[in-house]
Amino acid sequence: MPSLPVACELTKRKVHSSWGAPSIVSLNRSACAMGLFAPKKPKWQHKDPAVRRAAIAGIDPGETAIFEQLGRDPDREVRRAAVARLADVDALARLAADALPEELPLITARMEELLAGQVLACQNPEGWQDALAQIASPEVLAGIAAQAPRPEARLAAVDRIDDQRLLAEVVKQNCGKQPAAAALAKISDEGILADLRINAAGKTARRLAGVKIAEIERQKNPAGDKEIVSARLDALATEANRLGENPDPDAAVLRLAAIRQEWQSLDSGHAHPGYATLDRISRIVEARYAEASERLRMGQEKAARYDRFRSRLEELCVAVERLSCSTTDDAPTLQARAVADWEALIEANQADFAPSPDLAKRFADASRAFTANRKAIESERREVVAIQGEFSQIQSLIAGGELKKAAMRLAETEKRLALLPLNFFSKSSFARMLAEASSELDRAEREDRERNLARRRKICAELEKLAASGKPGHMERRLRELGRDWQELPRLDDAEGLELAQRFQTLTGALTEKLKTLEHEQDWQLWANLTLKEKLLEQVAALDHEENLAKVFDAVKAAQAEWKDIGPVPQSESQRLWDDFQGACQRNFERTRPYLEERKQQRIAAMERRREICGLAAELAESGDWQKTAQTIKELQQEWKTLPHGAPGEEHKLYRQFRAACDRFFARREEHHLGLAEERGRRLLAKEELCREAEQLAAAPRLDHAARLRQLRSAWKKIGPVPRDQEEGVRQRFQAACDTYFQWLAAEQQENLRRKEGLCEEAERLVAEAAPEGDRKEIAAQLVDLQRQWKEIGPAPPDRSEAVWQRFRRPCDEFFTARQQEIEQDEEQRRANQDRKEALLARAEELAGRGNDRETAAQLQQLQKEWFETGPAPRPVNRQLNDRFQALADAFFAGRRQYFADLRTEQLENQKKKESLCLRLENILGLTVKAAGGEKSRALSLADELKQAMQDNFMLAGRRHEKKEISDEIRRIRREWEKIGPVPADRSKALNERYRKALDAYYNPRTD
Repeated sequence: MPSLPVACELTKRKVHSSWGAPSIVSLNRSACAMGLFAPKKPKWQHKDPAVRRAAIAGIDPGETAIFEQLGRDPDREVRRAAVARLADVDALARLAADALPEELPLITARMEELLAGQVLACQNPEGWQDALAQIASPEVLAGIAAQAPRPEARLAAVDRIDDQRLLAEVVKQNCGKQPAAAALAKISDEGILADLRINAAGKTARRLAGVKIAEIERQKNPAGDKEIVSARLDALATEANRLGENPDPDAAVLRLAAIRQEWQSLDSGHAHPGYATLDRISRIVEARYAEASERLRMGQEKAARYDRFRSRLEELCVAVERLSCSTTDDAPTLQARAVADWEALIEANQADFAPSPDLAKRFADASRAFTANRKAIESERREVVAIQGEFSQIQSLIAGGELKKAAMRLAETEKRLALLPLNFFSKSSFARMLAEASSELDRAEREDRERNLARRRKICAELEKLAASGKPGHMERRLRELGRDWQELPRLDDAEGLELAQRFQTLTGALTEKLKTLEHEQDWQLWANLTLKEKLLEQVAALDHEENLAKVFDAVKAAQAEWKDIGPVPQSESQRLWDDFQGACQRNFERTRPYLEERKQQRIAAMERRREICGLAAELAESGDWQKTAQTIKELQQEWKTLPHGAPGEEHKLYRQFRAACDRFFARREEHHLGLAEERGRRLLAKEELCREAEQLAAAPRLDHAARLRQLRSAWKKIGPVPRDQEEGVRQRFQAACDTYFQWLAAEQQENLRRKEGLCEEAERLVAEAAPEGDRKEIAAQLVDLQRQWKEIGPAPPDRSEAVWQRFRRPCDEFFTARQQEIEQDEEQRRANQDRKEALLARAEELAGRGNDRETAAQLQQLQKEWFETGPAPRPVNRQLNDRFQALADAFFAGRRQYFADLRTEQLENQKKKESLCLRLENILGLTVKAAGGEKSRALSLADELKQAMQDNFMLAGRRHEKKEISDEIRRIRREWEKIGPVPADRSKALNERYRKALDAYYNPRTD
């Protein structure tokens, strides 16, 4: 039998294609529609199955989803290639749940290959049980039983194997003692056991195979030779007695267990007198083994405790060494704790262990270093705290704007830090603090300078604006204020500061000159204003004769306003002119009182109307009739503008109410319109998205896109209107994409119809040409291939689809119906063959139980010939029947070979015994006889003959002439000779002649 394959190199199982092969969705439509895939498809999605198969080799093994998808490909070879590379057990389980029966063996084999790899790669005590429990193949279990790194995994695999031949192959490999013993316990075939007695990998396994063969023989012959059993028990007792002196308790216990097992098989009732010796030795060996085990355990525990003791001491040394240079505040506390732990640990273990001198010295040195360093650390700490305080004060000065003081303190601190020696604290943190303080000071100085420049620029800009003012008093006052502000600013000696100072001097000088000029011009302006006000007084006085009171009132009000705008007049004329103007205005105001009263009543009515308008607007503010209400509010606003003004405060209050109501309505209307616009915008985006998806589908058309385009049309109708200016454009865009696709679909369906009609013609031709005596398997394969092509073609036009399908199906159904009838007839013949083979198997089992004689062997060979002449049985049982018959025949002929081998061994042993007796006889008689047959035919070696001669000479020393002793010895030799069985035929005659010559020499001595 060939050796077992490695568990991960499983035998490939043949998977047949079928008409019902599962279909596969080529791509996830929704993912493709959303643009998640690139326009160019990968090769594993190519329409050509050969391209897809070739692409599988280049896919990353981690792409489980792709392999799982390819595992459902329409092409059988693509599915097989994908399954062969799929490395995920869960994904394979999902494929197995959907697979056809003929594909299931390949998937199951791949799953078990991966599970076996997990078991073989597992080095932990746990983690392999779940994977092993899912494996059902005996061949895979046999590989695990022979190769798994964990002995418990090998043992568990053996427990699940029932095939004795596989178990024998496991034992022939180095599987370990326990798995080999478990496997041998399940093997009962004598031929297999005989083979294992010679070819098993381990000595223990070979010995156990021999023990089991002996047990089987003993069960077959319960009334065996008691003397042989007794002799074997004596030998076992002697060997057990020697084990009592064996210095290796482990080896003694193992061998003693084997002796007890064999003793139990030979003497289950313990009747042999040597059992007391065996029992006594067993107790002695077991006590020695227990004592040795206990010593070993205690030694291991003590070594482990010492390792923990030393490891803890080393940890304390490391801790104190680290603390000797530590600058943390809790370092003394931690050091004291480490010293206390050291002393407590030594005290707790002083009865068993003591620290090594190097560790004790290391800890003492670390403690001294810690004490010596503490004073220096504390001194440095005070310096560090002082410098940190300096940096804090510098930060406070910078924050308070005292930049010069901050710069001085920073320079002093930098010098101090440069002269400070630090051995335990790092200067890097101070360097960082110094850099941060310098950077902060620079930033503050830059900001202060920028503020100074900005203020100086602002003063100059304001002086430039002030030059355009025509008010001398304001100019003079502001010029003094800006001059004081300039003087308060810090001095800037750089180029930009000097430039601004020059600009300031220029502007202030120009403004001073302008003020002098304006004061001179102001005197001339007073006399010009006097002329204007006298003319205005004449105009008001002329109104005394005007009859239109409204005109009089408006004219007086306008004159008063113009009077204020003219400006001052010379002081000598100011009061007189004002009294005359005030008197003229007062006279005309008295004349307009009736007009003012009438105007007052109009204003009251207008205010009442305004209140009504406010009420109406408040009611309309919550209206939802947007167009009509907007028109009404606009009319109310227009009416409001035509009403006379009332009291300013009350009118303004009413106006705010009216305005708030109007704003409320128009804000609501705007919000409504914005909502409509946003909704239409969202609808437009949705329709544009549908357009893009439709264009993508039309750009790369496929048959399965039709359903999606119909869904897009339905979704289009449900979306609703979009902005009117874009509605027609987006509709035409969507319709164009749909038209493009469905025009392509119509052409594709016509092409599909043409190709399907071609397949119909091919199927009709194949069925018409099929002959009963022809190769119908080939025709069946061609029809299956046509069916596969039919699936791949795609739909025909709906009005022709059913008719062309029925045309194609008719010859296929006709052929496969006839084919099924042939298969049924073949199955009937196979069942008859099964009955015939079962009868042959029963006869073979009967012959195998008779024995190993030549006649039985000839009859079994005749049965083998009849077996091979009989045709195959039904597939589910054909292999099982063949295996059973083959195993029975192999076992019989292996047992027959073993029988002759054992017989030859026994005859050679008998030859050796007889040669030993001849040699003893010759030594006693003092004969020198050359062995018959030459040196090559001897069973005894020359060393054995010398040893025998020395023993005989020693035993007969001084007694060679005592006739009675010699006579008794010769009689014992004759009795032993008669008990010895036959020897090899080619040596029997020579040995007998040698024996007879020796006896003749004793009983018929020559007188000469």
